[in-house]
Amino acid sequence: AGLGWITIDSRPWATIAIDGRDHGQTPLYRIALPAGVHSVKADCSCGRSRTFSIEVKAGVAAPARRLPW
Repeated sequence: AGLGWITIDSRPWATIAIDGRDHGQTPLYRIALPAGVHSVKADCSCGRSRTFSIEVKAGVAAPARRLPW
């Protein structure tokens, strides 16, 4: 299947979990993930949370995503 990469940013900062695994605080640059659809949970320092899916394609860096709060 191969690996792809994602970049996530947020203002204010957020803690990011991908497929239930903590990846730390934003900004996150070029996080390598297996190709496929992944579940992302963002917990903003402002107290809000959101969950969304992101598709990763093998050999491709997905466009950077900035989370709207």
